[in-house]
Amino acid sequence: MTCTCDDARCRELCERLSDYIDGEMAAPERHEFEAHLSGCLGCRGCLQALRRTILLCRHTARQPVPSGVSARLGVLVRSLSKAD
Repeated sequence: MTCTCDDARCRELCERLSDYIDGEMAAPERHEFEAHLSGCLGCRGCLQALRRTILLCRHTARQPVPSGVSARLGVLVRSLSKAD
């Protein structure tokens, strides 16, 4: 997720939002992160936006890829493989 904050610390923390949501932060880091969130409207907004995005992705029905698209992608991948 791209952070819109100008502060370097905010940008650093926003890069770790997924780790926070997934529970992958160690307790001391999580507490520091939560302390920052309590006073930073921008980072709270980034966190809320990521959480909404995750929920939307979970509830969106999967759509099959049309066969024509699959065939064209296959041709493209094979041509790129030959170019290497």
